[in-house]
Amino acid sequence: MHLYRLDDTNYPDYQRCVRKIEYSYSKKGEPQFPYAALFAELTKNEVCPKPEFIKYVNDPNIEIYCLRNEDGKNMGLACIQFKKREAHIDEFALLNPYKGQGNGKAFYKMILEESIYPRRCKEITLNCPFAGAQEFWIKQGFHFVDSISMRGPYPLMRKKLR
Repeated sequence: MHLYRLDDTNYPDYQRCVRKIEYSYSKKGEPQFPYAALFAELTKNEVCPKPEFIKYVNDPNIEIYCLRNEDGKNMGLACIQFKKREAHIDEFALLNPYKGQGNGKAFYKMILEESIYPRRCKEITLNCPFAGAQEFWIKQGFHFVDSISMRGPYPLMRKKLR
């Protein structure tokens, strides 16, 4: 698998990834909570319009990546915003067939090596409302900072870098 940074010609790849994202609402091995399907529909990502996408990928403080397998199929999507020495992960998602196989950890390591470390960031933040994803980020060394952030009432998680 390899990391592929999207540019203004990759809108179709972005659309395909975003439309297939399904978040991990429950912790691994736990059953979905009642009304999970309704909640999934309410929290489903919207594909941003092409002009907005082009604006994002051309912003020097925003990077959007796809994770691809050896066959060139999209496995996941990550969007990172940079402000001074902080990286904020706006989106980090693996598509369902690739979850639970170590791909998320590998994807995160690739993002660190290709994007975050070269910018000499001192910390990484992200908003994480879902228990399944929180479990993943805690394993990667993140901790909860507070429950309210600028992006809504989603728990803010942080990891300090050396």
